[in-house]
Amino acid sequence: MRDICFLFLMLIIAKGYSQDYPVNLYKTTVDYKSNNLSETYKGIIVDEGKDYVTISKIKDSVNDKVIQYGLSAWAIRYYENDYYNLSYYNSMTYQNAFAKFHLTEGRYYVVVLNANFANKITQNYNSYNGISFSGSTVFSKLKKTWLTQEGFRKQIILIDTKLEDASLQNASGINLSPRKLKKFIKKNKLKVNKESFKSMSFEEVIELIKLVNSKDI
Repeated sequence: MRDICFLFLMLIIAKGYSQDYPVNLYKTTVDYKSNNLSETYKGIIVDEGKDYVTISKIKDSVNDKVIQYGLSAWAIRYYENDYYNLSYYNSMTYQNAFAKFHLTEGRYYVVVLNANFANKITQNYNSYNGISFSGSTVFSKLKKTWLTQEGFRKQIILIDTKLEDASLQNASGINLSPRKLKKFIKKNKLKVNKESFKSMSFEEVIELIKLVNSKDI
């Protein structure tokens, strides 16, 4: 009997064990900026880490019906933290995965990815949906990542929350590569010399974004 119980436990672990936890939704970018938070729903959590959470379904807390727009919500709140829906990330779509915001003050929001993070949430999605895809492809080109002062490479997702088109309600994120950072610097009329740009660290890029946000308030 003991062996049977142990085998059953191993099968649960192998298939992935999910539980439901309270989550709230920001249906759109507009809702997020106006702090228009939904009622509390049940999120079926597949996995979570320090900076991410993967969800298979979002259900009504009372009748258990699936909330149709749940997984397409622009952001969610989970245990007092806000997470960006990575399906709105233009450079690489991670279905059912939400990443914690790094910056949400001012016009430009930031979400940060690292290689372990990308691989982990991709593996979770693959195992749940029975497909094969490597999250490491996101980091295959180092020119699209930034080196931290500690020596780790990170990818910056930049989200311009100023919706120029009145018909749009959701802002997409882009991979802030060095090439796109040059455009960002030019657009916001910042002065950065070539030598400083070449040696710019992840932390310095974040400070540039904070500087632009402080001017835009």
